[in-house]
Amino acid sequence: MMTIEALGAWEDRLLRQLGRCRGSLEDRDGELTRTGLYADYAALFGGYVDLAQAAPRPEERLEALKRAVFLTWYEGAEPAPLSGLAELPELAVRRTLELLEERCRRGELDHELAWMLPWYHAVAEQSLLRLPGLRCLEREIGTLDPAAWESARRPDTFLGRGAMGRYWLSLRRAA
Repeated sequence: MMTIEALGAWEDRLLRQLGRCRGSLEDRDGELTRTGLYADYAALFGGYVDLAQAAPRPEERLEALKRAVFLTWYEGAEPAPLSGLAELPELAVRRTLELLEERCRRGELDHELAWMLPWYHAVAEQSLLRLPGLRCLEREIGTLDPAAWESARRPDTFLGRGAMGRYWLSLRRAA
């Protein structure tokens, strides 16, 4: 099993490759398919899910889950040629959402997830609630403030955290 650091380094390489992709959405889609970036990102996602389930340290499991949740959401929020995410493995998506549901049920959402989740839901409503039976997650998202992210964290806490970190950094800069 890869570490969170190794997965993050792999994701940074994929993001650099994605950043070099140019042209129309159709051109980008063809290039990302030909170069295998979509498949590589799906494999990376699987690594985050594996780590979220079985990392030796609880903080590593939590960070891996946050990144897997972000990628699950981002796949539904942005077109594949812009996100690099196309058809994430359904079993891994299911496991990600089940792990998140379990945390909600046990009252174990940390401060960061508590402000990330309502924003994700406000931007792309069905991305995180795509499975039936996520009652605790749905209830939790409904009670949290989608604008809480604006005062929640300093931007330097997102450095080195893959696409999730880059997304939140860009949002903070635009605010």
